[in-house]
Amino acid sequence: MSLEKMRVIAVGGCGGMGRFAVQTALTFDFVDQIVVADRNGEAAAAFTEECGPKATHQEIDVQDYSKLVGLLKGADVVLADVGPYYKFGMPVLRAAIETGCHYIDINDDWEPTLEMLDLDEEARQAGITALIGMGASPGQSSMLASKAISLLDSVDTLITGWGAGGGGRRRRQTSSEGSTQPQTSRPRRTASAATVHWLHQLTGKIRIFKEGQFIDVPPIQEIEIDYPDIGLGKAYTVGHPEPLTFPRYHTGIKNSCNVMVITESLVNFLKELAAEVDAG
Repeated sequence: MSLEKMRVIAVGGCGGMGRFAVQTALTFDFVDQIVVADRNGEAAAAFTEECGPKATHQEIDVQDYSKLVGLLKGADVVLADVGPYYKFGMPVLRAAIETGCHYIDINDDWEPTLEMLDLDEEARQAGITALIGMGASPGQSSMLASKAISLLDSVDTLITGWGAGGGGRRRRQTSSEGSTQPQTSRPRRTASAATVHWLHQLTGKIRIFKEGQFIDVPPIQEIEIDYPDIGLGKAYTVGHPEPLTFPRYHTGIKNSCNVMVITESLVNFLKELAAEVDAG
């Protein structure tokens, strides 16, 4: 792969997260072309008009594996920004391995994280590098946790987490049913990939690391965290990749989970919703 002239495929490139990845990649001098590939061809076309001459678009459904393989042939890197990853992560990575295309994603589901790690040898044999979980969480959370670990003599418990619905900066609007939704530039007729991911990680069982072993437990369990100079705070467990990846590389860790810091009213709503999903 030459850094002098690189062709990039951004699958899901005009979505909420994908467009940030595309706009960032366009600032790199060695990126010669970016193809914004999305099942919404009109949205992809409109977005590429904003991006300038380096960007083109192509309408594609990643569930059509043969077309996906055809799209990745001849590309240097695929930015996989199409979620939820428990559904779409593995097909894109397999297509990248088959075509010898390097791979980057923002995978935030724990199940495909394990499946992708099992493809390590196949990726090596294909001569590609695959970077998974390169978003905010995991991604920035992983970097922050690694930095914290490096500053301490030893770590036996690692908790990664993030906040939602607890006073975020995005303006929120209330629907006729009373639920809150982030304001977006275009109306949604279906749940966003992020919402589907969140519900998936709040239902069934999630995997955590406890007393040196991986175990499957129910999500949305309340725990207390003693914040230095702040005091005790409540958090709630949710499925995520970090508790599965850190114990692989830091043998001193005996316990690890991922949590969300949210309001009590929101967690009660999520428990009710998760119970309905679990009940079918």
